[in-house]
Amino acid sequence: MAGLVSALILVALAAGVVALRSAARRRDAGLLQAAGFLKLKLLFRLRLPAHPCPDPAEGPVIHLYARQSGIDAAVLWCVLGRTCVHALNAEDRRSLALWALRRFARTVSADDGPAIEAVLAQGGSLTLPLPPAVEPDPDTLARYDGLASLAHRHGARLCALHVSGSRFTAWSALPRAEAPRSLLPRLALGCSGALDFTASGPFDTGASAPRDADRVHDLLALARFRGNDLERSLFLAFRDAADRYGKSRAVLEDALGGRLSYRKLLIGARVLGIRFAAMSRPGEALGILLPNANAVIVTLLALQSAGRVAAMLNYTAGTAALVSALSTARIRTVLASRAFVEKAQLEPHIAAITAAGVTIVWLEDLRETVSLREKLLAFLLWRRPIRPVQASDPAVILFTSGSEGAPKGVVLSHANLHANAAQAEARIDISVRDKLFNVLPVFHSFGLTGAAILPLLYGVRLFLYPSPLHYRIIPSVAREVKPHALPISTAFA
Repeated sequence: MAGLVSALILVALAAGVVALRSAARRRDAGLLQAAGFLKLKLLFRLRLPAHPCPDPAEGPVIHLYARQSGIDAAVLWCVLGRTCVHALNAEDRRSLALWALRRFARTVSADDGPAIEAVLAQGGSLTLPLPPAVEPDPDTLARYDGLASLAHRHGARLCALHVSGSRFTAWSALPRAEAPRSLLPRLALGCSGALDFTASGPFDTGASAPRDADRVHDLLALARFRGNDLERSLFLAFRDAADRYGKSRAVLEDALGGRLSYRKLLIGARVLGIRFAAMSRPGEALGILLPNANAVIVTLLALQSAGRVAAMLNYTAGTAALVSALSTARIRTVLASRAFVEKAQLEPHIAAITAAGVTIVWLEDLRETVSLREKLLAFLLWRRPIRPVQASDPAVILFTSGSEGAPKGVVLSHANLHANAAQAEARIDISVRDKLFNVLPVFHSFGLTGAAILPLLYGVRLFLYPSPLHYRIIPSVAREVKPHALPISTAFA
């Protein structure tokens, strides 16, 4: 028996060595790099970029990355080829976690300019850490200019990389107030692709053109954007945010005094989603006639969970435009609130909707009929969507104002909405310490994507106010809420 166990262990070890050698050959890496890569895949579910990194064999490449964590250098060592040199900052040169990298990889100090110049002069490629700031200050922009000049001098290409999720690890370079720690967060590597600065021609003065700093910044933003998994439905993206920023953390508030955590938000979406699924067909559009309040976000997410499309109705556009939008999107059911209709004096709208043969479902009535069993099941199954959908499936319909005729419906997929939010996050320095005060209605494109979906996907606390027209009241409410950002639009100015 002992001999059989020993034989099985030897077979497993041999299979492991073969797998490591195979992985090393595929990645042009050493055995230790391959072992590190497999460990990152197993522990952190590391996702590699859809856009491959440039081949160092085709000439020198400067791999730039905004250093979010000490684990970033380890990820790049495991992913890039064995010939790549890694420039480490002072903290990473002292880190015990990076001992293997310093022992077996080719490294230089990030502050050692002559050593970096020597690597590039010999045709080598290297990684170079940069500060994690999303919105660069003048000093950082000057540094970007210097990097562009460095690339010009040595005929090197610039490529930006971003290790998404690393700022939530124990080795994060950011304070806990900005990046909550997680034991084993998902990691994803985003790659911008290579930019050849020499293609624009040599400099006459030896100094980089002013636009080069912007080009470097664009590379870093593109890598950060590509670190997002846009193949997830909106519901799953919200669930990922709950895991990343804290399920019990209050992230949604409104002027009525309501406050919801990610878990409560998703539980409410599950409860309503079951009802919406029962009254409609998969992929069907249901109208939403609700103000900026917690209920509109819960309803939106409930429709995503049920695999239905949320048609965001513009109740300010007039009765004719509203009825036209219902016809355009073939909406048979509208989700509304009695309290909102009475307060906003929308009774003519409701009469016109009913006359058009469209059913009104009052959320107050729906809430009263929810049973204890439904609440219990929602509490247990809040992480699961009711109906799985693809990221390319329609998620939302927005309508134009109708200024050029009948309102036109614009269909946005789950990937569209997620990508819009991710593009903004790659350019705006936001974190869990921030709070956003949203007065833009969610039937407005920016009110939905930039001022509702964006903050909730990236852990920013969201406060919803029902109308941007209350210009006398909004300042006093904002004084109490103390937000860090207040999005505005000229459409409501």
